[in-house]
This record gives sequence, C-alpha cells and structure tokens, in this order.
Amino acid sequence: MSIQEIPLDRWSDLKDHMQRLTPVPGNPNRQWLFRGLANTHWDLRTTLERSDFTQISLQQYYTKIWAIKPEIENRFGKRWELSLSTDDFEERMRRGVELSATPDMVLNNVPGIYEYLVYLRHHRFPSPLLDWTTDPFVASFCAFDEIAPCKPDGICVYAILPRAGQSSNPAERLFCLVGPRMKAHERHDRQKCWYTYCVGLDASYDTWMFLRHERVLTAVDDGPLYSDVIKFTLPARERWAVLTDLASMNVNRYSLFGSEDSLIGTLARQQFGIS
Repeated sequence: MSIQEIPLDRWSDLKDHMQRLTPVPGNPNRQWLFRGLANTHWDLRTTLERSDFTQISLQQYYTKIWAIKPEIENRFGKRWELSLSTDDFEERMRRGVELSATPDMVLNNVPGIYEYLVYLRHHRFPSPLLDWTTDPFVASFCAFDEIAPCKPDGICVYAILPRAGQSSNPAERLFCLVGPRMKAHERHDRQKCWYTYCVGLDASYDTWMFLRHERVLTAVDDGPLYSDVIKFTLPARERWAVLTDLASMNVNRYSLFGSEDSLIGTLARQQFGIS
C-alpha cells in the first residue's frame, strides 16, 4: 500500500472525485472514510502521536485515563462504567497476548471504554483515536474552515476504504475501527464519525503498543485497506467557493458542532461573508 496523491485545481473536481468513490460491491457496510486537514503538508497522525508520548503501551495509556476519570465525573456529573481497574486491565491484556487475542477483542469486552475514549478525543486529551467521517463534505469543511491564519498552499482530504479484517500480519500490527453507534457527544452523530487506532506488539512480543497510522496504512503487504490511501489536494484559494457551496448544503460550524460559539460563527459568516 502507498499514499496516492491526487492534486486538483477546483472544488468541482474534488466533488466529482469523492462522489465517484463507492462502497465495496456486495458489502455496503465497508464505506469510504474521509479526513480533512487544513494543510497539504500534514499527515495522518493522532493527537497522541503529536504529543511527546510516541511510544506508549495500551496499559500505560489506560493508567493515565483511569487516573483522570474521577475528577471528570465529579466536576461534570458524567459516568463511565469501566469496571476494570488498572491492575485488572493489565492482567486482561497480558492474558490476551498469551491467548493470541487482539486488543480490540479485549476492549470490546470492556463496557464504556470506547465511549470514554471518544469523549476524551472530542475534548482534546491526547488520543490514540484518529477521527474520520463517512461524509466527504464534512471532511472538506474541516479542511477549509480555518485555513486563513496559517495561510498554507492548500488543503488535503484523505480517503480510505477499510477491509473487514485486520492487517495480514496482526502479530506485528493491527488496524482497528470504532463506531459509529455509541453513546457520545452530539458532535459524534452530527459529523458522522468513525475512529481508528493502530497497535502492534513490542519487540518482546508481550505488550501491545500504539503505532503510527501511516506505518500501518502504508504497509508493504496486503494491509488493512482495499486500495491505496488517497490524498486529494486543493489550493487554498478555493476556500470561498468551498465554504459557500457547503453552506448551501447546511454544512457549517453550527450544523457540525452545535455549540453557541459555532452558531455565532455561522451567523457571522451569513452577515459578513467568509473571511
């Protein structure tokens, strides 16, 4: 697998390309996933990958999110079941490795874990989850919404079509999908979100570590995707045309975020135009 970059000149070109992407024949549940970025030079990295913790095991990460859970629940009245203590989680993961169970098999049996991870992701805690959307127009909005301050040459929209299974060599790396049906922030539904995370066994083959997405998605074997990763690029000068067109489709800050700030920002654009 590799990243196939497709440079385009006009918004209409990008719309045509994205609308021609269809699910796998006979498997409509395998949908294309899209991710928009406000700079063509940015790659597929999670907020955890962009932090200083580039090498961290699932057990180490669980210990960190377990430690902050009581304060979040006390301050905001939220609750996540998470029945496993840090010791229980470490034991569950250790036994999973011994039994050749993949991390997603373990996490799927921890009630509330994905809802909690998605909550933290939406509220900017360093996360191993990479967020995607099944709607290419949502991804395009995210790419073009706030590019003016950094003035990049252009934006990019990534597109992937995941396989039903994992990497051809799960002992070394694993690509996992999360979503879409879960109890989460309303942005999850508004933005038609899915999430992915990548893991692999460490050198001693006894601990699962989070891996960089691009290392897994561009594996030289069959990999976790039906086709190459596609990276569409578009000049920043198309911003006005894109956001104007998306506004006519009711794709705007308020429709995607639902907050007071996003409503005021949307109304400001209606009154003063796109800046």
